[in-house]
Amino acid sequence: MSAYVNQLEQQAVLDLKGTIVQIQKLKTSRFSGELKIQSADLKYCFSFVLRLGRISWASSNADPQRYWQRRLQKEHPDLPKEWLATISNEQKPFESSTELAELMIEGSIDRMQLTEALTTVAEEVFFDLIQISKTNGDRFTAQLSTQQQADSSEDTDAEASRSSIVLPLLEVDPLLKMAIQGWQEWQANCSTNFSPNLFPAIQKYELLEAMAPESPDKKILSQLNGTQTIRDLASQGNYPALSFARSLLFHLQSGVINLSKTPRQIQVYTTPAIPKKGITVACIDDSPLVYQSLKQILEANGYDCYGVQEPLTIMTRLIKSKPDFIFLDLLMPIVNGYEVCGQIRKTPSLKDIPVVILTGKDGLVDRMRSKLVGATDFMSKPVSNDAVLKILSKYLTIRSQS
Repeated sequence: MSAYVNQLEQQAVLDLKGTIVQIQKLKTSRFSGELKIQSADLKYCFSFVLRLGRISWASSNADPQRYWQRRLQKEHPDLPKEWLATISNEQKPFESSTELAELMIEGSIDRMQLTEALTTVAEEVFFDLIQISKTNGDRFTAQLSTQQQADSSEDTDAEASRSSIVLPLLEVDPLLKMAIQGWQEWQANCSTNFSPNLFPAIQKYELLEAMAPESPDKKILSQLNGTQTIRDLASQGNYPALSFARSLLFHLQSGVINLSKTPRQIQVYTTPAIPKKGITVACIDDSPLVYQSLKQILEANGYDCYGVQEPLTIMTRLIKSKPDFIFLDLLMPIVNGYEVCGQIRKTPSLKDIPVVILTGKDGLVDRMRSKLVGATDFMSKPVSNDAVLKILSKYLTIRSQS
């Protein structure tokens, strides 16, 4: 092992500039192995696998599992989830790089696609390293581990050798340059602590509903349910992450959305008294946001569901499909929830189906009027996991016992 590697293993805590200098020296020394960079508070860990001073794999726990998921699922949505989980394991970088090689050997992904994916991922990992240092004032320690002598050009392990030959190798300097440039642009347009790894979610539903239906922002905001990062959402819409983040700033300042460091969990309600398999729930609401929120909760808990956004087709769809449960919006164009509920109760094949009225208001008059037209219950928006699942359990259980 080279004298430089021994020296680096004994390095004290480094600032960002010192860390970058050490990374660049690995290129000169043609290092092969893993470089692990850890923040002084041990909260963040960045891993790179290098061969002869060039990068063949990168990841970190700043955005766990999502770096590679974003890139590979976008190019190949049919890739098995177990592959992605293995590739995204920052605790086992050598195994992860081997799995990438296997994907290419099998023909699941070609070399150009893998090179593009690795380039994007490595830039994002370097960007996060820079942002964490600038935001938190963090300092880092750098550690190296090797599978062979650092100055050797041959791998002793056959599988590692095949992976090294197959995988693309990227120069360090261009990746660092792009990451630094990206950070500078981000800092100039967004606040320093506004990370692309944060999870945006709707905070004030009534402000979103007040926006014009044709507003491009409303369509974008309707996707924000707290389960995907800014980078995830930008990638899905084919937007640059910076442009997408800038579009959220006004809505963050106005309170329409908030940002979280952790994803919102879809809770699975474990105590319903009836089986959920085969139970269909109709969601009648002209807002795609409401339907997507309900759909996510319902499907995560084993229910089938479908949405009806067009008011003139509501009764036809209900009669044709005859759901087991109905969520019905109160305020819709052309026909309101009171009128629809009245029609449901007058239709023999639908009259016994539980109907829960949804509204952004929670007034006594609305509740009384809902009861008068035959509504089973009343629920305020925005919908929550617990409220949806408990009300389903309550009224589907009653119906099964009647």
